[in-house]
Amino acid sequence: MAEAVGIKLEFDDDGMPGFWKKEERSRKWLSWNPIANLGDAMAIAVKKKINIEFVKKMSGEFVEVCASPSGRGDCIAIVSLDENHEESTCMAIVQATLNIAKSGRP
Repeated sequence: MAEAVGIKLEFDDDGMPGFWKKEERSRKWLSWNPIANLGDAMAIAVKKKINIEFVKKMSGEFVEVCASPSGRGDCIAIVSLDENHEESTCMAIVQATLNIAKSGRP
């Protein structure tokens, strides 16, 4: 999944393993975690062209986040929408990316 946005498993300057990206301006190492960071998750969604849709009940209450490949109507990841909408959205994007990879779709 990290490769989808050009992130590689690396060691930071202190030898800590993980998914890191080096910020261009400050040259600081920043952790990369699309499950917890909406910006990191959205970078995947943009690169992989994943549509995000918030699904609501007839009453108007939003209950799910649906992620699907761009241009397709098939939702490949559905996550219940909890109080933290960002966290639910991140999880839907990550699940969709994994499902796309498993299916062999580009």
